[in-house]
Amino acid sequence: MVPARAWRIAANLLLAVALPAGAHAQVCPRVPSGLRCAPLPKEGWVRREALQALDAEGRRRVGRGDYPGAAQVFGCLVEGDPTPESAGNLAVVLREQGDLGGALLVARCAEELAPPGPTRDRARARREEIAHRLGLPATPPAVAVAPEGQADLAAVAAVPAGPPPASAPASMLSLPAPPPPPARVYRRSGYVALGLGVAALIGGGIVYALARHRARQFDDEQQTSGYSDRARSLRAQAQRLETASWITVGAGVTAAAVGGVMLTF
Repeated sequence: MVPARAWRIAANLLLAVALPAGAHAQVCPRVPSGLRCAPLPKEGWVRREALQALDAEGRRRVGRGDYPGAAQVFGCLVEGDPTPESAGNLAVVLREQGDLGGALLVARCAEELAPPGPTRDRARARREEIAHRLGLPATPPAVAVAPEGQADLAAVAAVPAGPPPASAPASMLSLPAPPPPPARVYRRSGYVALGLGVAALIGGGIVYALARHRARQFDDEQQTSGYSDRARSLRAQAQRLETASWITVGAGVTAAAVGGVMLTF
């Protein structure tokens, strides 16, 4: 049986593909599914403090690695205050959680809410990166036109919920950058394995040379003083060094072979 979470992710993906561009210009989609939010105060300064508390709680959960909890908190923040920043943070959290369909829905909303300029460019890059992960064409959506007599939501949403703009943070949620493509990681691992193999081969050769030097010292000591304590010690050292050299050379050959195969295929 397919888990319920898999059904939700598939539904979000289908919705993100099916909805026309500009469909989220006024209200962002209710993501993640099953979102339950407490009512927000309606008064100005009390409402701003509540929104700031939600934002701070979402960031704390991200810092602890609690992405499902952070998605719930940022989902309530987007529902109460759909700004480019809040929607962008929710998209990033959903992406890291693995819900790419929901992340694409909210990323499109964040792009449409963003005013022209660097904020919209960042939102577009985020949406295109998520679409690329899903194998979708990265075509920018058309800019939605607000109906006559209605306020421009993009301009209104550009004002962050919180203190005046002079003291409001301008940075988006800081999360790890998307991982490099698998092919690049594969080739990088091949070079690392090849380098380690070459280093091990060189080290094994050096250890083997030390073993032969100890063996010659043992022969000289045995001819001069017989099988003395020093001769026995030199013989033991030579044997240990020779064993270590063969082990190191074997590991180097294996690592070099693995690296060569990874770089060839």
